[in-house]
Amino acid sequence: MKEQGKVVTHLTTADIAKMAGLTFEEADRFLKAIIEGLKNVGEVHLTEFGQFRVSVLPERSYPPPQDGQPHPARKVIRFTRSRVASAILNGQREGLK
Repeated sequence: MKEQGKVVTHLTTADIAKMAGLTFEEADRFLKAIIEGLKNVGEVHLTEFGQFRVSVLPERSYPPPQDGQPHPARKVIRFTRSRVASAILNGQREGLK
């Protein structure tokens, strides 16, 4: 876990495993299952957490790239948090224990 002052800048798989009481291998398998679900189905719903989905960004030629070639179409992962997660983040509901 990297911190700048008291702000956590990112979590590693090991950090997630420790926080969830899992082994590194269990946490790694869980995260890989999310990626596999996105590759195979295009959406992953985690109850009371949110939804991951794959979106395709079309090819674009603006801003003009330095090499003169257009930016190719690409897939990106989008996340929409659930109402429950939003309520927890905004202090309107107790978090999971």
